[in-house]
Amino acid sequence: MLLATEDDEVRTWADELIDDEFTAVSSHQTIRMDTNDSKSLQKHFSLYQNNHYIYGVLTGFNYGDSNDEHCRKIFSEVCSYFPLELIERINSVKNPDHDECYENILLETFSVIEQSIRKHMDDILSEKTALELTLSGIDSSHYPKIQQKLNEYTKKLSFGFSCVITIINTVKIYVANIGDTRAILCFEHDNMIRSQELSTRHDLSNPSELRRLESISIETEVLNLNQRIGNMSLTRCLGNLRLKNSYKKYSDLSSATSDPILSEPSLNSTRINNSCKFLILASASLFRALQQCFNCENVLDDLSSLINDKLTMQNDLKNVPDLN
Repeated sequence: MLLATEDDEVRTWADELIDDEFTAVSSHQTIRMDTNDSKSLQKHFSLYQNNHYIYGVLTGFNYGDSNDEHCRKIFSEVCSYFPLELIERINSVKNPDHDECYENILLETFSVIEQSIRKHMDDILSEKTALELTLSGIDSSHYPKIQQKLNEYTKKLSFGFSCVITIINTVKIYVANIGDTRAILCFEHDNMIRSQELSTRHDLSNPSELRRLESISIETEVLNLNQRIGNMSLTRCLGNLRLKNSYKKYSDLSSATSDPILSEPSLNSTRINNSCKFLILASASLFRALQQCFNCENVLDDLSSLINDKLTMQNDLKNVPDLN
């Protein structure tokens, strides 16, 4: 198991659980130092509970300043809530052999996390609404301090999350992801290391997401041209209440007949067999760094081979993060 994130800035109790014989953590900065993502909020967790391995990688975006106290607090608490919610539901599993059971666990957990983010943002949303009413029909340039405060609230409400979560029992791997954080299963076939994506890309490169947007009367040609949907590049995420609550204010989304930005993750699962070698959970920034490093778009097989070579040479998972 390899969890790949950037340098972690926010510590939670789950950090103490990462040190097991099956897990290694890597930062993309060991591969390339000149990325533009060095200030991103990213976090991982790993734990073993009731014969289940649980792993997650979370990425925060649209936070403006990584030193923003409010965003850092929300990010830290969300990173703590995720494993707690998963543990609570796994401990109450009655039919561990049923896929539906794990799918419900993952869907319910994501729903609870989204509700938690909304609760954290309630006060800011109320204050922003009050300020907007104050400035209604008035030239805001005459009230710069109010406008400045309004801009601050808007930035905080734009804060969102991309994440991937996996639950592994004795027979299957279950994956839930939202946004562009990814899960890659690496396996051996004909003496070669191959990779299989278990996550879904929730961005404008995904034809299924484009069809979904078109089905609610959004013209995707403009979105594709700008490679933006509202104030981000993702079609699904946790948080970003500015966009979710006010998408009608964006000209490209004003025609939508229902919510264009979903909080529901995509689900996938696969059976574990002897060909499975390792699983990679990684932030999108790792793949951007690798694409620069290898100068190509599809780096899955390159990454898989790189990790497998390290494992073969060193036979020690703890050395895998040194990908130089």
